[in-house]
Amino acid sequence: MIPDSTVQQIKDAAKIADVVGQFVTLKKAGSRLVACCPFHDEKTPSFYVTPAKNMYKCFGCGIGGDAIHFLEQYRKMTYPEALEHLAAMYHISTDDTGNRPSKRYAPPPAPAAPPPPPPSFIPKDFFRKTLKRYEDNNFASFLIGKFGPEIAADLIGKYVVGTAKGGKIIFWQIDHSGNVRAGKAMQYDPATGKRDRDIKPDWPHRKIPGFNLCQCWYGEHLLSKRPGAPVAIVESEKTAMIASLYFPGMVWIAAGGNGIQDEKWPPLKGRRVVLFPDASLPDKETGNTFYKLWSERAASLQKVGYHVTVSDTLERRATTEQRAAGHDLADYLLSYDLAEFIARQTPPPTPTAPHTTTPAAMPAPRAEPPTEPHSAPEAIAANIRDHAAALCVGHEIGFEQTGDWQPWTTTGQSFEKTGRIDKSDAAACERMLKRAGILN
Repeated sequence: MIPDSTVQQIKDAAKIADVVGQFVTLKKAGSRLVACCPFHDEKTPSFYVTPAKNMYKCFGCGIGGDAIHFLEQYRKMTYPEALEHLAAMYHISTDDTGNRPSKRYAPPPAPAAPPPPPPSFIPKDFFRKTLKRYEDNNFASFLIGKFGPEIAADLIGKYVVGTAKGGKIIFWQIDHSGNVRAGKAMQYDPATGKRDRDIKPDWPHRKIPGFNLCQCWYGEHLLSKRPGAPVAIVESEKTAMIASLYFPGMVWIAAGGNGIQDEKWPPLKGRRVVLFPDASLPDKETGNTFYKLWSERAASLQKVGYHVTVSDTLERRATTEQRAAGHDLADYLLSYDLAEFIARQTPPPTPTAPHTTTPAAMPAPRAEPPTEPHSAPEAIAANIRDHAAALCVGHEIGFEQTGDWQPWTTTGQSFEKTGRIDKSDAAACERMLKRAGILN
């Protein structure tokens, strides 16, 4: 039996981060360490280790305790076995004489982790039923009012968005094999296109019992359609859709927040990728910005063979107010008339001159330009163009218009009169989906 004084010595010596770190990969999160819980299946980390208190706690399943408790739960040790393990780990004698045990304690092997369950998919019938009622869709109303019904229909057909109750838009996540992984229903202002952040996103899969959520990139289904094009990743689904209009030479997909987890990346192996994180203020606890976090992620991906870079455009040019508001690429691009923007970004061909990646002069935005030169949308667009040009060495992708896209000049007349899409505009969206073979 281990003396009480030795038990206390073991408890004092055992560091919770050292013990848990033997079995779980921990990441720094301010004064604490965080990981996905080893005791239940989860995608978002809720397992925290607090060195200052020498304790661990999962806020998902509620389990928590000290180093001895962790070994009892995770390694299925008895209380004496956990003490022996820690004594051996910290070179503490466990007999009355103070001599070390002649045989070092060898803990039992860790139990094999069960294989992850396969991802669940949204039933196609459930998914198709949402691909209508665009006259009630607030985000579709915004697209019609801003770009006209033709472009709105093309964009809705390309990204395959749906309509939910209350005028919400459903951003469906369709993987590279055509399976619908998830959907996120969100509310937008039909006039400004701004998200209503007072209304939390709704996830349709929550209505399906036993659904195993495994998310993919928003817009991932577009990758197979343009295998040679560079890929741009932004945070929000709205930004991916808007940026794809202004810079059609790249495939624009969205992480859905700042989620650029490992499991999403295999479809991007061998592709040229640029990350465009939103502008943000440094986190009060860690000092990190989205740019810093995404840069660190890009560096780790480069080490395992991914061709990924990070645009620092917004990080360098956003004002404090814009950072506080979380400005993204769409906030800058929407200040421009689309047709003029595309026209000025597509210089006429010059057969006698070599191809150049120097951006053409940018059009003047409709709104008053920002007062600070560091926020100039002209420089932002030029920076994006330079990134794409660097990725397109060896083939002419650039920012020219592609064969399936036109800078339509029609405007949403019905929207201008009523503030809503009329039935004919909504029908145009449904026709685009039928043309793509998504609706019967």
